[in-house]
Amino acid sequence: AYKKAVAVKPDFATAYWFMGMAYEELKRYPEAIEAYKKVVTINPGDARTYSSMGHIYQHELKRYPEAIAAYVKVVIFDPNDARAYCGIGLAYEQLNRYPQAITAYEQFLRLEPTGAVADSVRADLPRLRRLAGK
Repeated sequence: AYKKAVAVKPDFATAYWFMGMAYEELKRYPEAIEAYKKVVTINPGDARTYSSMGHIYQHELKRYPEAIAAYVKVVIFDPNDARAYCGIGLAYEQLNRYPQAITAYEQFLRLEPTGAVADSVRADLPRLRRLAGK
């Protein structure tokens, strides 16, 4: 149905968004990414879509540089998105780029100082600082 919708109206970002969600649900991640890329081509400031792309790149495809790039777009368009900073921190951590991970995690904690994720990040910062030589 979504493919028919975009065939009729190629700039129908919402149809691409739902197509991306459907592919994601089916674990067809490369196709989900392609659908989400169409969304941000039509609506370049769509932080929600960049967040979805970051999640797929990070957690499903293990493509950490692309995850960082997607999450950076999120915070450009929504600087108060704490979860995007957490995603940036985790991706940098996976790349063993500990100083950048620490910076991202500290920004996450400024925006979201309480909760289970914040507690976990806060508890992990001393280890990251040791790894970073700080």
